[in-house]
Amino acid sequence: MDAHSDSVGGGPPADIRAVGELGPGSVDHVELARPELLPRTHDTGLLAPVRKRPGHSADRTAIRRYQSMTVLSPPRPVVIERALRDARAWCAGHTIDDRPALAHAVRVAVTIGDHVAAPPPEVIAAALLHDAPELAPASPDVYQVLTTRYGPEIARIIAALQAEHQALDRPHPPIRVDDQPVLLASAADKIVALTSLLRRARASGNVTGFFARRPVLCALLPHFRAFQHAAQPRVPTSMSAHLDAVLARLEQVTTGIHTASTR
Repeated sequence: MDAHSDSVGGGPPADIRAVGELGPGSVDHVELARPELLPRTHDTGLLAPVRKRPGHSADRTAIRRYQSMTVLSPPRPVVIERALRDARAWCAGHTIDDRPALAHAVRVAVTIGDHVAAPPPEVIAAALLHDAPELAPASPDVYQVLTTRYGPEIARIIAALQAEHQALDRPHPPIRVDDQPVLLASAADKIVALTSLLRRARASGNVTGFFARRPVLCALLPHFRAFQHAAQPRVPTSMSAHLDAVLARLEQVTTGIHTASTR
């Protein structure tokens, strides 16, 4: 099949690189760090600096046994197939903590599938592409590209997730739970990001010191807890419980750490 014959919402713009179909097979383990707020601030502690390495070989092996994960198992809906290809192209060479950025996108999509029975393909595609505004070429406008390739709904979900990410830089970020597609992707994003933080903290050998160096992140934990409470009646029970468990562990290990009073 031609790489562009399954385009959703029109043919691919010139700046999008076509990539081959992701094949099955075991791939390297990667840490699932969150590529959030990439060009702005690291004060939240949610990520380490993103680096660009031309030809990063791990880009081709960023998904770990994804073929066994139901939501991404072939045969996939056309929109998910396209999103996997574009995510791979846009993430190529980008790393977080020397790990491929593609892994985060895949894990967010898979986490939705772990908790939501038959999730809409559009939500999975948006999850795979939710960091596209940070990783894709700056020109032409990435939202125009997304709308052309995927239609307005997926572009809308991604824009809402980006707005939520950016709001974390400001005091008292708002909490919205009235948009179900955005809510599911947002909850999965938080589960993956916060789980990664705990993993990185353990790997550092000094969990308390790891979080003590991230006071802004610690100050955001009440916001994430308020989000979990607000989302609880609107997301699957297992998803809320998963986020609750991750937050409970973070709250436990950060008890007594002085948090930043302002952001």
